[in-house]
Amino acid sequence: MLVALILAAGAAALPARSTDQRLSLMEARQMLQSQTLWQLQAALPPETARALNDLDLHLQQDRERDEKMQQLQSQVSVLEQRMQAIELLLGDRSLAESGAIRAAPPPAQTSVMVLTVRPPTKPARAVHKKSGPHAPKNRAERLSAQEP
Repeated sequence: MLVALILAAGAAALPARSTDQRLSLMEARQMLQSQTLWQLQAALPPETARALNDLDLHLQQDRERDEKMQQLQSQVSVLEQRMQAIELLLGDRSLAESGAIRAAPPPAQTSVMVLTVRPPTKPARAVHKKSGPHAPKNRAERLSAQEP
């Protein structure tokens, strides 16, 4: 089979006459390349093969992140255009007249609110089970009082 693939790849140098021939030559070339790649990967140590697989995974994740970033950037640009169109429609009317609700104040109008938390004036008192003149005073007395 390898010989047939090499002959097909060699025949690729000659001009092909039809699209079917071109497609078969491309398929043969891809098969030869993939077979060569598999042979090279089989000769690698297992650690190197795992490292290559990890690298492929990370590259795929990076491509997916890049695609997602491009989608989000295009959505942001579309939303910015819509917002500009709405601002143009509103014109010089104030926000109170237009009924629009601003999502966030502009950075120049940002104010900081400080909240003060004060502790309660009197702490709550703990309720003891035994109170009065006969109540135990220290831990040893309390423990001995609890035992039957």
